[in-house]
Amino acid sequence: MWAKIKEGGDLSPAAGSVALINRAPHPNAAKVYINWLLSKEGQTEISKASDRPSWRADVPRGQLPSWMKAVPGSIPTFTDEVVIDVRERQLRPLLEEVFGR
Repeated sequence: MWAKIKEGGDLSPAAGSVALINRAPHPNAAKVYINWLLSKEGQTEISKASDRPSWRADVPRGQLPSWMKAVPGSIPTFTDEVVIDVRERQLRPLLEEVFGR
């Protein structure tokens, strides 16, 4: 999302990552697992086990603490547009005030 990298880059399991290894011994088994993992059923189980919301809108959030549940009509704060807006309208003026142009 942030960097457009053609090949390579960091991969951190802290946010939940999955990868398909090139020339894996059982590539079809890995594809079946990844398909399940990304399904509604798989994401529901991951969400329950981690107490974290899924990015899928159809995954139940009933088991999550109330502060983790999206409020209808709320503005998402994780999109590129919001990040750029905050940087340009709030952060840039502050840095220019502190450091000058």
